[in-house]
Amino acid sequence: MTRHIRNMWSALKATFSSVFLRQAGIYGLGQGVEGISSVLLLPIFLVYLSPDDFAIVALSDMAGTIMASFWGLRLSASVTRFYYEYSEGDRSVFVGTIWWVVVINAIGGLVIVHTIAPIVLPYFVTQVAYSPYLEIVVWTVFFQLFAEVPLAVMRIREEAHLVVGITLGTFFLSVGAKLYYVVVTAEGGLGVLKAVLLGSGVSAVGYLIYMFRRYPRKIHWPYVKHAIRYCWPLTPDALLSGLTIVLDRFFLDKWVPLTIIGYYSVASRFGAIAYQTVGSLKMAFVPAVVRIWLEQKEERWRIGQMAFMLVAVVAFVALGVSLFAQDILIAFGRTRFLDAIALIPFTTSNAFLVALVTITYMSFVLSKDMKWLTVVSIIHAVVAVIMNLTLIPLFGVWGAIAATLSGWGSRVLSLAWLGHKVQPLPISWGRLAAILVPVIPLMLLGMGSWQGGWLARVTGKMAVIFLYGIYVLALYRFYQPSAACKVSEAAEC
Repeated sequence: MTRHIRNMWSALKATFSSVFLRQAGIYGLGQGVEGISSVLLLPIFLVYLSPDDFAIVALSDMAGTIMASFWGLRLSASVTRFYYEYSEGDRSVFVGTIWWVVVINAIGGLVIVHTIAPIVLPYFVTQVAYSPYLEIVVWTVFFQLFAEVPLAVMRIREEAHLVVGITLGTFFLSVGAKLYYVVVTAEGGLGVLKAVLLGSGVSAVGYLIYMFRRYPRKIHWPYVKHAIRYCWPLTPDALLSGLTIVLDRFFLDKWVPLTIIGYYSVASRFGAIAYQTVGSLKMAFVPAVVRIWLEQKEERWRIGQMAFMLVAVVAFVALGVSLFAQDILIAFGRTRFLDAIALIPFTTSNAFLVALVTITYMSFVLSKDMKWLTVVSIIHAVVAVIMNLTLIPLFGVWGAIAATLSGWGSRVLSLAWLGHKVQPLPISWGRLAAILVPVIPLMLLGMGSWQGGWLARVTGKMAVIFLYGIYVLALYRFYQPSAACKVSEAAEC
């Protein structure tokens, strides 16, 4: 047994570069801080917030996502793609140019949004007042725009320590602010929104200092044209993607009472823990794949191994969240949030689809053929709109869950099919499916009633996670890339 464990550990170390492991670990810490914040504060929120407060925050976040979708230019994507294609001397001018274009867009957009938002937003969000809730969200989105380019630069330069430093600072400020506004001043959902605004504003100052110190304050228009040519197909994709993310809440706001939306929001907050895991791994996964593809062609088969680990880690987190969410809700929320328990495995499972989207998206990034992304987003939006319109009036929040999973499922299938034609990746889709097939029914165990005391329940659930871990390690250990995969640039591995 010990020998097999050593062999598996050696195989894992041989699969990934130390750079990727270090960056993934540091980014995981940084992104994990947000997850830790959600986990640590969620019990407190369950005590001090009502289901209506959760619904107010969820619907306000929906309004923010809608604004951000129309507001941003998505030029930060060009930093990730072209940074290594420019010479050392041109990189700083390129980054500085993109930064200032984004800043100008943010300021100009603020003037426009402040003018039209009081008129337009009440049509999108009917159960939340514009002032003060949605007005706070306007400023939050404005400050968040300042993070796009600096974060893209830090990631592509693999300056993970800076990302984590800013994240940690924001974490402590945001946690302190939420505790103050929710516990001390008892402002409920409004207090949560105020705390997020404070954290976004302070982060924006940090990003401003970073960019002012490192990059020139001028615009080189040829770089702008180059970036726009690459990013313009991303803009409608990002717009549609942002809108489809909030379609469930948009339609729930029209047909479902605020309290029921609150239960759905609580379940979604548990699911967001797994979703944030995808985000943390993505920060290391995308730059690592780009670097390997461009600079280490003989090592391209490692992309498939990294995809395996990305999906496996998300599966572990999703399983843990689904199994233990019931205990947390009962311990802190008592009977107020019991209706959310049955929803959690389903809201959490959406993270699997997001992870697969992250992987399939790389075909288009590497090929620079981004025009198909808009087609995929249209398919996603059409499926999501039809399903939400059909199912939510009939089944409420269950209809929203089904519609969300259907929309993201259509996105995965479309990206996988088109991506294989645009730029095949050395990934074994069968092995990724083998990770997910057993974990989904295991997650449903979280809905059941576990017998025994607290210790017995925890032990039983940890045993489930341990057995699944043995299965994943065996799957990894006994399936290694073939020799053909290692010599081919596009063979399925």
